[in-house]
Amino acid sequence: MLNLIGSLVVYHVTPEENVASIWMKGICPSYARGKMGASWYISKHRIEWALIHTSVAHHVQIDELAVCAVHVDAVDLYKFFKPGYYYSFTTLQIESATPAMFFLHNYGMDDDERFETGTR
Repeated sequence: MLNLIGSLVVYHVTPEENVASIWMKGICPSYARGKMGASWYISKHRIEWALIHTSVAHHVQIDELAVCAVHVDAVDLYKFFKPGYYYSFTTLQIESATPAMFFLHNYGMDDDERFETGTR
């Protein structure tokens, strides 16, 4: 039976101070703090949750985080039981690193603009 191998883009949230090392070495599961010794990734729909989670776990402000995009072969990822969460035991290279604030809803709108547009 033929197994089709695909690829996808997932995201890894980390403190900005780690980004230089990640560009050089990749996202290494050996640096993981969790019980599994795996690096964690999310789909784009889980980025806001991951920002809050990582901020609390690493004791940093959200504006001190970066979101790294990773284009990965599906064979290098394991799906967590919740949709949109993945982990890997493989060192993965990043495609980009973006400041976390660009992923927050309504970033850049001041309070007057939010009021006029009816957004929160």
